[in-house]
Amino acid sequence: YFDVFVILSMMIQVLSIGAETNSYFGKHKGLLLKLKRHFLEISSNYDYFVSLNRIDSESLRTIRDCFVELNLSEEAREKHIGRCIQMIDYNIEVLDYDSEHNCLKLLGIK
Repeated sequence: YFDVFVILSMMIQVLSIGAETNSYFGKHKGLLLKLKRHFLEISSNYDYFVSLNRIDSESLRTIRDCFVELNLSEEAREKHIGRCIQMIDYNIEVLDYDSEHNCLKLLGIK
């Protein structure tokens, strides 16, 4: 009986580690979508965000500060933001694919 207990406990441990690892796909996708939303907000209201003294979101504040420091023309800024959004969209597609096809499984269980 001890052997069965050891094997079952190892399988449960592997399943819990796999479930935790697979949950990272959703968490990372959420972070990428949040980052994309910040880029879109800055793109649509750039002058407003530059004039703000206090921004609660650290990621939004960092993006704003980077664009202020770069001091790009409006056309170059929009092009740069567009490329960033394209990269984020690509990474979201990769995460979706990996979560569907490359997730951790044990005996076919995700």
